[in-house]
Amino acid sequence: MIKAITFDLDDTLWAVGPVIQQANRTLWDWLHAHTPLFTQRYVLDDLNEGSALRAELLQRYPDITHSVSQIRLKLLEECLTHCGYSAVEAAELSLSAFETFIEARHEVEFFAHARSMLEILHQQGYRLGALSNGNAEVSRTGLADLFDFQFNADHVARPSLIH
Repeated sequence: MIKAITFDLDDTLWAVGPVIQQANRTLWDWLHAHTPLFTQRYVLDDLNEGSALRAELLQRYPDITHSVSQIRLKLLEECLTHCGYSAVEAAELSLSAFETFIEARHEVEFFAHARSMLEILHQQGYRLGALSNGNAEVSRTGLADLFDFQFNADHVARPSLIH
């Protein structure tokens, strides 16, 4: 008998492409307002997956390839340092910038019927879980009331239990 159903989040319950694009735009606007040296030296595309900067970073830090959050944080910190911000400033600014990004990253628009389908499954007594190789968290999307557990690449060693 099936007792639990797990879901990936990105591109299963919402389209991730537009979400990441908007989150990057929000991040860029924050960087422009708070770290003008960054936006004078880099372009928005430097933040995207597949950029030369990210590829170079991953060659130097292969131990973070599993975590899109760690990759983004390290990229921001290194770029800020290259712009002339001190190591302490770069660390603090990268954390603030990342929080801006991650908040925008969770402003998702569910696919039609996604929430109602989850509600039906939940009402039928299934335990619902989220498994993700990214950094989406159901607790930040408005679905926490429907999910019993979540594991993502950033927290694989310490699962996020919703209930």
